[in-house]
Amino acid sequence: MAISSWNVLTQLSEAAFRLGQAITRVYDLTLLNRSRVASTFYEDLQEQVGALVSVEKIHKNFVVAGIPNADHYPVDFCIDGKNNQPLFLFGIPNRDKARLTTIFLQYFIQQKVDFDSMLVFANQEDIPRSDLARLSNVGGDMISSLNAEDDFRRKLLKKVA
Repeated sequence: MAISSWNVLTQLSEAAFRLGQAITRVYDLTLLNRSRVASTFYEDLQEQVGALVSVEKIHKNFVVAGIPNADHYPVDFCIDGKNNQPLFLFGIPNRDKARLTTIFLQYFIQQKVDFDSMLVFANQEDIPRSDLARLSNVGGDMISSLNAEDDFRRKLLKKVA
């Protein structure tokens, strides 16, 4: 029984097409998982903050009054701290947000805003060392990930309780 070269080519092209579809589906799943994790990071952070601090003390997407272009520098969460000093809490899910937060904090320092800050990372190990070094120069307490719940609780309550 002879197999024609046309049948072999047809089967080969169909197999290559199916393989391409499977690879595309797997790639789509990885993108969905990454975007889902990024989108829930801020929700999870807000939930953890809300479990420790009364809702009246939390101001989401806070804009600092009295500085130029304040609306260009929103704070993820401003929490009423001890001695009327606000705690600016930033969630850092990735390198881009680490860089942006560095810029925001430097601007607040330049504008002589009185504040304390806390930085909560999705995973601090994902941030390049040079970006992390610049951020640590201007930022306050750091929490390496949302999984470090005991450290987060201890540091947050020390600032706001």
